[in-house]
Amino acid sequence: MIIDAIQNALTEDNGNFIIITEDSSQLWPEYKQALSQSGQRIAIFLNDSLKLPKGDILISFRDCGTVNAFYNPQDAEIIMCYELFQKFLSFYGNKQNAVKAYFFVFFHELGHALVDQLDLSILGKEEDGVDGMATVIMVNTEMPEAAILAGFFFNNQQDSEHNWFDSHSVGPQRMVNLVCWAIGGQPDLLLENPNLMDLAKQIIILGQRDCKAEYNQQESAVEEFWKPYVKY
Repeated sequence: MIIDAIQNALTEDNGNFIIITEDSSQLWPEYKQALSQSGQRIAIFLNDSLKLPKGDILISFRDCGTVNAFYNPQDAEIIMCYELFQKFLSFYGNKQNAVKAYFFVFFHELGHALVDQLDLSILGKEEDGVDGMATVIMVNTEMPEAAILAGFFFNNQQDSEHNWFDSHSVGPQRMVNLVCWAIGGQPDLLLENPNLMDLAKQIIILGQRDCKAEYNQQESAVEEFWKPYVKY
């Protein structure tokens, strides 16, 4: 504990999370405003919570010309495309679920940024690791359903032929991972959403998975990774 405290005290804070919201040629102003306001609240929370020893991390909301979100390590910038939000909006049919899924993707990309900027070690595929990190954040902010909504979307977008060489897990794998981890972190989800029960049973029984243990392992890892960078 003393070593951890010393390491934390020696970690410098040389940057902030900075929101950049660009105009959109296609997104309705009310949606752009909602995303901007949510982004600003998240940036305030992150700036109050984490040290950035290497400098600022930019968070840009913009038109990209494609349905995407990604982290650019050259510029230390998370880019959240408006086209992705529109895709979520079309898929779910309502703003509330679209916003939740969109910001799950944001926290996924934040995971990539933190791996890069904080030199975090990841065992296994980084894409799976940051999915787990994003799910831990969603559970701790009492929005575990965001991970499940994103998982259903990823499964729906899967091509008929799986690309086993992709850096991401294939759609069905990614979906069952996110559902498993979300219900492992918040078991009451099954009581609130009975339609999830059959899928959860298949994941646990057929996959021989202990979702609570998997979630707890990820939460412990996130706490350990972030410990030197948390503002006390």
